Amino acid sequence: MKKSSPVKKMSYGVLDLGQNAFLNLIGFHFLFFLTDIQGLSPALAGGALLAGRVWDAVTDPLVGHWSDRTQTRFGRRRPFIAAGSFSMVFFLFALFTVPEGLAEFPAFVYVTLFYVLASTSFTLMNIPYQAMLPEITRDFDERTRFIAYRMGFAIIGTLVGAGAVRPLVNLIGARGWSMTAGIIGIMVTATAAITLFSIREPKHDHQEEPMHLFRSLLHVFSRKPFLFAMIPWMIFQLGVAMVQASLRGYFKYIVGSEGLFDFGVLALLLAALGAIPLYVYLSKKIDKKGSYMTGMLWLALLLPVFAYLVPVLPPAAAIALMAVAGLGLGAHYVMPHSLLPDVIEWDAVQTGSRREGAFASIWIFSGKLSQGIAGWLVGLILSFTGYAANTVQSPQAIRGIQLVTGVIPAILIGFGVLVLSAYPISRKYYDGMFATPSSDGDRS
Repeated sequence: MKKSSPVKKMSYGVLDLGQNAFLNLIGFHFLFFLTDIQGLSPALAGGALLAGRVWDAVTDPLVGHWSDRTQTRFGRRRPFIAAGSFSMVFFLFALFTVPEGLAEFPAFVYVTLFYVLASTSFTLMNIPYQAMLPEITRDFDERTRFIAYRMGFAIIGTLVGAGAVRPLVNLIGARGWSMTAGIIGIMVTATAAITLFSIREPKHDHQEEPMHLFRSLLHVFSRKPFLFAMIPWMIFQLGVAMVQASLRGYFKYIVGSEGLFDFGVLALLLAALGAIPLYVYLSKKIDKKGSYMTGMLWLALLLPVFAYLVPVLPPAAAIALMAVAGLGLGAHYVMPHSLLPDVIEWDAVQTGSRREGAFASIWIFSGKLSQGIAGWLVGLILSFTGYAANTVQSPQAIRGIQLVTGVIPAILIGFGVLVLSAYPISRKYYDGMFATPSSDGDRS
């Protein structure tokens, strides 16, 4: 099968730079912004995060279903991406511009409202974007290469959203948080524009009768290969998002140097970026599942070491250990998103119908739900263990931070690896689908 040019792969992947700048602004800084800047209790702040995910349970399947059924001269996916990316600027700016003088509960209502609106913009953009790749190429390995380019941009976006935010906030001054959020919103729009003007959707010639929304969702959840890809992704995302939400507090209260946080994140993400070619190579040698499991096991082993060894070492050791952990995180960036197009193609071969949007919507919602649950859990555990913002933490609160940074995420990731071991679609199986589509039967 003909390979796509590097320029096409980059044009497709660049949107994830903007998307991940947004995601990591939320993942690394939003809980801290709500508790330490706006003064919300950890439990209430976690509730705002969870509310956004509950809303996504409604909007994600709807957008996926609509994008599957939409027919315009601009394509099925591109109008949604345009609408989401252009509305993101306003909602993200408003989210980090909380009116002065609001009491705690009105402030909670305000941030929850604009978090829901920003999440809706992201849904309109991200689900159709995810659904595009199975339509761009059907080649098993070429999809991994597309994802590798995309995740390279994703890590650059993560560096912006995680590591550049505080320096920008400090540089800008009084309106630092709102202006920084506005800048990231503009990045989202700009990167989306590159993808929209560079990538053309293949003509969709299928005229099958569309499935109603509820039946479409039931169909997606009935597909075992999808479940054995999605459930581990959900578990891994929950563990990683718990680390994200608690990492700044770990550096501030355990390492004793909040200023090292940005350097630690930089080391983590540069190592993850450098490891992406390794996982692309391993996916050819030991298949996608084996490559994925290898990286996540490495990450699970390193997290408790990081959480409990760093306090007895010089502060700079935290940066070195984060770089070593980043070698495992590279698998989390590239491999799960390489499995999803294969599952979608498997379903299309089995049924004769293409439902990229339906599968992508459930996949993306599962990841966002994990992030919302992670923020809520971290807030709940920190409240239970006596965390109090901007004070010296008690020994019990320190143990709580270590639990949510190391032990609990490691256990979750280890369990996710066990579930992933049941994922059935190998390269050999995938190639066999096209040689004899029905020879293996419907393994749903």
